Amino acid sequence: MTQARRTDRDTIKLLAALSMLPNHIAEMFLPEDTLLRALLIGIGYMAAITMCFFLTEGFRFTSSRRRYGTRLLVFALLSELPYLAAFSGPGTGAQNELLTHAPLNMIFTLFLCFLILLVREMPLLGRTERALSIGALLLLSSLSDWGILAPLFVLFFASSKPSESGRRKAFAACLLLLSADQLLEVLFLGYPPEEGLLRVLLSLTGPLFAAFLILFCYDGRAHRSGKHRKAVQYFFYLFYPAHLAILCLVRFLFFS
Repeated sequence: MTQARRTDRDTIKLLAALSMLPNHIAEMFLPEDTLLRALLIGIGYMAAITMCFFLTEGFRFTSSRRRYGTRLLVFALLSELPYLAAFSGPGTGAQNELLTHAPLNMIFTLFLCFLILLVREMPLLGRTERALSIGALLLLSSLSDWGILAPLFVLFFASSKPSESGRRKAFAACLLLLSADQLLEVLFLGYPPEEGLLRVLLSLTGPLFAAFLILFCYDGRAHRSGKHRKAVQYFFYLFYPAHLAILCLVRFLFFS
């Protein structure tokens, strides 16, 4: 008998949002060459793959795609200043984190992913026009955090069959793509083979946990409804700029 699934959407999204905190603490405050930094960053990678999955699911089931897209764009704009402040000042890690980050924040990436999903369903576009439009949005995403990778994650999820086997294949594709990206990065940075492999494995910590929760524990439902549901929904958007702003304040007060 299959064990009943008891993890709802809001709980998984809450864990994903909170996973960003150790990631950004590591990026802003820890030296680049430590394995602790690599582990904390890997934990935070849970957020990207989780939000891509739920963006795809939300696009399918939202009552208003216009409001959904507008909400993403508004919070992308609100998050930009905290994002730039977090990754443009000197800290105890990289001397200028903006050099290793795209100039636009992750919510901009999710907004571009939303546009890609819209383009996929535009009936007036032919196959060539649709492919060119998606390609242009993919290239544009290279200017934002998790660019290229996150839109490809979304395309994997959107193209998969709405079944457990389809989800498993989509997550496998996402994890393989992320592994290849991380492997190229450690090779480029010149880490010894053993340490490079360990860093790749650490980078998969959060994404593997996200895949486990969604594939084996997710019950397909939200936790709340009505006003409570709306409050939970906006927490996910507000936490991103809020925690970056707080970390910037901590850095200014104690590390400047």
